Amino acid sequence: MSNLLDKASVILTPTAYDNGTTLCVKPSDGSGDFQFSRNSAATRVNAQGLVENVQILSSNLVQNGDFSEEGAEEVSNGSFTNGSTDWNLGTGWSIGENKAISDGVSINSNLSTLSAFYSGSLSVKMTITVTDYVSGILKIFLSTTNFTEITSNGDYTFYTTADRTDGKLYLKSVNFIGSVTNISVKEVGMDWDLNGWEISENKATCDASGGSALTILQQGILTSGKTYKITYTILDYVQGLLRFRSSPVSGDYTSGNGEHTVYIVAQNATFGLQGLNGFIGSITNLSIIEITTDTNLPRINYEGFSYDGSGNIIPNSGCGSWLFEPQTTQLLPYSEDFSQWTGIINLSIGLNEGVSPSGEVNANLLSLGVDVSVTRHRLYLLYNFVLGNEYTFSVFAKKDEQDWFQLMYGAAFDTQSYANFDLANGVVGNVGTSTDANIVDYGNGWYRCSITCTATATISSTYEILTTNNTNSGRYPSYQSTTNTNVCFLWGGQLEEQSYATSYIPSNGSQVTRNQDVCTNGGSLATINSTEGVLYAEIARSEEQNLYRLLGIDDGTSNNYVKMGFENSRGAFWIRAVINGVTSISSDNALTSNPNEFYKIAIRYQSGNSAIYINGTSVLTTTTTFSSGNFTALDFNHWNNSLNFFGKTKCVAVWKEALSDSELQSLTTI
Repeated sequence: MSNLLDKASVILTPTAYDNGTTLCVKPSDGSGDFQFSRNSAATRVNAQGLVENVQILSSNLVQNGDFSEEGAEEVSNGSFTNGSTDWNLGTGWSIGENKAISDGVSINSNLSTLSAFYSGSLSVKMTITVTDYVSGILKIFLSTTNFTEITSNGDYTFYTTADRTDGKLYLKSVNFIGSVTNISVKEVGMDWDLNGWEISENKATCDASGGSALTILQQGILTSGKTYKITYTILDYVQGLLRFRSSPVSGDYTSGNGEHTVYIVAQNATFGLQGLNGFIGSITNLSIIEITTDTNLPRINYEGFSYDGSGNIIPNSGCGSWLFEPQTTQLLPYSEDFSQWTGIINLSIGLNEGVSPSGEVNANLLSLGVDVSVTRHRLYLLYNFVLGNEYTFSVFAKKDEQDWFQLMYGAAFDTQSYANFDLANGVVGNVGTSTDANIVDYGNGWYRCSITCTATATISSTYEILTTNNTNSGRYPSYQSTTNTNVCFLWGGQLEEQSYATSYIPSNGSQVTRNQDVCTNGGSLATINSTEGVLYAEIARSEEQNLYRLLGIDDGTSNNYVKMGFENSRGAFWIRAVINGVTSISSDNALTSNPNEFYKIAIRYQSGNSAIYINGTSVLTTTTTFSSGNFTALDFNHWNNSLNFFGKTKCVAVWKEALSDSELQSLTTI
């Protein structure tokens, strides 16, 4: 296969792109690159299995953004299993049974580490177990100014700044009678310059005691002039303001508990969050990603991931393909905030309760109420459906305490417009006879569930989009709950006026349109042989479509083209070759398996010896003769810029010579 690709003149694989350009692997001089346009935002599934906007250009650049990381153990022999090794024992301290024992005779006697284990100032988490307590006070010093007092048995955890000049830990007995063991000190807040902030319990806290403009910093992660999206959560807010800073430019001021988002153009490599006006509060879940305002970015979409033993996606285990889609409009004004829906009956919606398919903590938690007089737990919204039009509703869902939930349409549709989904096993259950239903595994327990139905009336009224039950029953089931039950997590609702669900389109307050992907004018007269050659592609169509979807080489007229793709039904390919006005190939082979799976297709055009191979099998040979044509471009559409190819593409390639049958078989074998 690799030897065959070496002979190709044009090779397009999902590897690289730029704004307005889909980049070919070959030729390397750029003459084979495609022009691309969309002029709108769009999402994809990235190599980590997360749903993201293609305008996101990086993963999270912040290290330890949730402040949960802990360093290596700093204290040696903290459980005293090696006796007094690594410890200095003051008056009244002794070692026995894997613990240090104080007899309380001294009012000022220290148990201390033998040598320094830190220098300067270090944010640390310390844990210690106190047993056999009788009386007195145990004081713990890692700081020159602060200490912790213990006067009872128990397991203790506290956070502090270790800044003693001698770099040691001291446990001072003030007539303390008792024992200590399991002493541990670990650094927290790695990668951060704290500057008056403190780390504890997976958050960074500022209490304004260290000054009026305290900035927690991380060095060397930004690039001057680039744009970044910053998100973070404020907790325990009391007063003051917080702002993002990349000196001398500052982001918007924020205050109050909750998730906050700001955008900034960096001025240097350092970023910080600065507390102003006596800011008192905490932050966590800090994320910084590089973004772009470019809207003509092609999408490399990943699928086919491997999973670990817990059902979580293994990053970088999937396979990428170019994703090209038609224009469509997200009809739901709020795709991620289900509390904004029209009606919530005997349900509650918890916002930001779980990690969504985007990797952010922004999933909604759907919970049942306990009003037994209401037999239907309903979440619905209003939309003016039109008689005879097809609509597809989709939503990402993840099981919590119940296995089943139901999607359905209401008054504008017939009573068979519903489907049940089993989130425990990732399968579709009972489906109404008027409904097409689908479920797709997005990993980590998340499934994208969708139903497609045709409206039977034009009604301006209430329309059921989502309801819930815990059975695989018929439409609109009666179900009573006597306890508060968390049903499932929801994220990314989408309503489209078409026959299948396209990639996710976020919305927040209004409908959003994603324009069609247009990829044209790849290759050149120099890279395509007009006398003989091979056109190859590994492609899959999108979900149900009712139009031809084609790609191939042409000269912009009906006299010269070699095209492959899918017919206006789910069941067949459409493959044609017209060269210098002569139809040398005409084939409508049936698809051999699932219509949405990938197929490897090769067309050899050679006067008197043309052929088609699909998935390693010869499906057509012809001896039709023709004279040389005039191919000038490789396009993801038909010769007249119609019937754009909307689907997935792993590879497109062109050879300037006619390959042999054995080479075509090798090229297309799955």
